[in-house]
Amino acid sequence: MDNKTSVLKVVRRPMLIPGQLATDPSGGFVILIDSEQADEDQAATFWHEAVHAVLLMYGITEQDESRVESVAQALVTAGIHVVFDHEPENPP
Repeated sequence: MDNKTSVLKVVRRPMLIPGQLATDPSGGFVILIDSEQADEDQAATFWHEAVHAVLLMYGITEQDESRVESVAQALVTAGIHVVFDHEPENPP
């Protein structure tokens, strides 16, 4: 991994899939999460996509999906909590 800084953003919005990892124009990572999932499922999706991002930061492009999911589930069960700020019910 080189010495450049990678940025990680999380965007929650209604989606047809649970989540996705993307890059923004500056090369940072964007984790997209379906905001209509239960909070626990959103956290699991976050960890799953975060594992993909970390592997990519280390140049690992060939990723075994079952191993990614295994590591993500280990992070979920390790008690590392993800708290999402919820949007106001009546945004301006």
